[in-house]
Amino acid sequence: MQLITLSGTVRPACTGIPLSYTEMSRVLAKINLLRYAAWLPIFLGYGAMLAWRLQLAPLLGIKIAAEILLVLISFQPILIVGHHSYGTTIQNA
Repeated sequence: MQLITLSGTVRPACTGIPLSYTEMSRVLAKINLLRYAAWLPIFLGYGAMLAWRLQLAPLLGIKIAAEILLVLISFQPILIVGHHSYGTTIQNA
């Protein structure tokens, strides 16, 4: 979704690839979910350590971290539309 200069105009880099809006959205969603899965242990561990530092139960910190992660995942459709909107707002330099 990054803008590049092509033949004197500024376009999204994916314009040369024949992907539909649905396919591109699925790719972005899968990539973001893989990123969340990779960061999940660190995120939950940080929540447990932060709760322990605040003298709370570590499970409470893990629960709050998991809830924050679910909120982030629920915002994925909005963020993906934002990526498409940014890539389709073409401005000539």
